Amino acid sequence: MLLPEGCDCLLHLTFSESVNSLVSNREHNIFVALTNTFLYFYLADTHLLACIYQREDEDISERGFFKKAYWKPDSTAIAVTTSKNFVCIFNVEISRESSFNLHDPVGENTDFTRESTELFMNKSRPHINVNLAVVARLESTPTCILTFKEELFVCLKDGWLHRLSWSGNILHELSFNIRSIQQEQTSNNKNQRKDVDYFVSDISPFLGGICIVYSDGKAALIVSSISEFRPGSISILFAGGLNDACCCSTNFKFRLLYFGCKNGEIAAYSTNDVDGGLIQLFRIGLSIKDGTELLEKISSIRQINCLSPSGDAFAVLWDSKQNFAFSNHNGDLINGDAELIFAKTNSHNMSCPPVWQSLVLLVNNGGVLWKIVQLH
Repeated sequence: MLLPEGCDCLLHLTFSESVNSLVSNREHNIFVALTNTFLYFYLADTHLLACIYQREDEDISERGFFKKAYWKPDSTAIAVTTSKNFVCIFNVEISRESSFNLHDPVGENTDFTRESTELFMNKSRPHINVNLAVVARLESTPTCILTFKEELFVCLKDGWLHRLSWSGNILHELSFNIRSIQQEQTSNNKNQRKDVDYFVSDISPFLGGICIVYSDGKAALIVSSISEFRPGSISILFAGGLNDACCCSTNFKFRLLYFGCKNGEIAAYSTNDVDGGLIQLFRIGLSIKDGTELLEKISSIRQINCLSPSGDAFAVLWDSKQNFAFSNHNGDLINGDAELIFAKTNSHNMSCPPVWQSLVLLVNNGGVLWKIVQLH
């Protein structure tokens, strides 16, 4: 299905900077809008601005602009990468006690004023405090980060996957370079790497391993014989026949690996119980009934997300093939290179679908097309 026109809800932002990243926490009750110099914390249900973190000019000149944000699973911290190869970790303190009541004000005519407390709307409005706790300088440009309860996997363009604790300690004995790992294959080394400049461009957690996409289009599953994922115990299972992957996601319930491809198709793999490798289950493309002209405007896949906790649906976001103009439900024309979410009315507004308030994808090239696939 495609998201229907007019299903979005506008958020009036208090700044004019472009949004670089928009991410929610695991509970889907708080999301962060990240600009070059600010962190804006919003409450997802009421769309209220709960907290603002502003950087000093000296800090910006030393560490660069904010680029991407990644939540800690328990919502007590958030990691942010910068344009000058830094990772900043902020402690987030959330008070669960604060709340507010939405009720009718008492006017001159009180005949129609609701007085019963059962009719009042009680909403949580927690206080949020944000403090900079850790600043880690990286030797190369970070490409993506995978967060766990105790640590982060920070992937760099030089091939390294650094293990960083939330307290700021680099776990050197657990870090490894993806280029130096022995590539265990299920057939005759046909995936032997010829180039030496590849790195991990996207990463996603999986049961018993880590799903990754290489910069050259290959995709794989990193597995280990021990739970700590020490360098000497790691092997790589490649997704056979896949050379144009650009992003990935995972389905825990059905143990599926989703890979978005540069030609706009989605490839799904699963682990083979016979030989321990990866086997392709399906590869599908976008099909639109009575809307084939939209297919001419999309190119590679930008991002995949498994939407449902039951694992029976996933959503896909495509890049646009060319700049084009389309209109939102207010009749405003939107250029294809708009840099906000789903719909853009001016530089101070952004919108997101009400059902998936906290599952919002940033659009840089007008890629506003979603497809939800049901798995049976």
